[in-house]
Amino acid sequence: MEIFLHGILFVLLIAATYLLCHRTGAGRRPLAAATSMMAILAALQLGVHIRGTVLAFQILRLAVEGEVYPQSARAIHATDLFADLYTMEDFLLVTNNLVADSLFTYRCFVVWGSNIRVVILPMVMVFTTTLLGYLCAYQDDYSSSGPYIDFRVAFLMSVLTNVVLMALTAGRIWWVRRDASVLAYSAGVRRYNTVIAIILESGAIYCVCVIFYVIVVSVLNPGDFTPLVDIFRGSVPQIMNIAPTLIIVRVGLGYGTTETACAISDRQIELTSPVSAFAGHDPAHSLVIDIRPRHDSDSGTDGYLDNLGKQV
Repeated sequence: MEIFLHGILFVLLIAATYLLCHRTGAGRRPLAAATSMMAILAALQLGVHIRGTVLAFQILRLAVEGEVYPQSARAIHATDLFADLYTMEDFLLVTNNLVADSLFTYRCFVVWGSNIRVVILPMVMVFTTTLLGYLCAYQDDYSSSGPYIDFRVAFLMSVLTNVVLMALTAGRIWWVRRDASVLAYSAGVRRYNTVIAIILESGAIYCVCVIFYVIVVSVLNPGDFTPLVDIFRGSVPQIMNIAPTLIIVRVGLGYGTTETACAISDRQIELTSPVSAFAGHDPAHSLVIDIRPRHDSDSGTDGYLDNLGKQV
């Protein structure tokens, strides 16, 4: 399952790299850096899982040959290496989650017009999730002393962080969409709806996967062998990277946009920086309406837009 999902991610990463290389603007470098980090972390986690699987078969072969832990030195070495790989897997997952959530936080920061106060709560939540994740990984693999922290708390905290970021980002775009609907053009409103759908759909993929994983782990007995737990556990790190990469690809291919432009009749209305266009705080992000010479036959909505353009 993880190899299959990594194949999907690999295709998306190629498309995202191509689109980012042909994009201009100040936001390209953070997106490119985050995408590169996610690609490296996803490949490392897949490599660790493959190496762990091979090592598990080697331990099984040693057991069949009579070299069992802790009597055999070879079995001890293989078992210790397997434990180290398991620990590396946990720390890589927490680091990967930090990179993905940081990208979502940056996106929310940009959508809110670089308002740092809006992302203070998400930043605290990202820090808390990361701290819990590292503590759970260290506690499960190295230390049994101190108060026990259930690893499911870290996963649920990650889901809550993603939900808050999705709500802030999609909510801001929805609010701007309400103001844009005053201009009475359906194409721009549909484009805002598309952007909202992209954010919610992509974020929901990861949240649903993590929730199902927590449910499966909670319902099944720890001693029961079931491939269902492994399937969801292998899916989480790849889907974690698929969600933000999918947003970049869909936006780059034109299914959504950060700059909305549409034409009404023979006049073009351009909403520059749509998230800030109607804020009214920064003249540089004001509504720009390019009114071309009127025809005598213009009336109705066009006449309203003409008057609005003259006022602006």
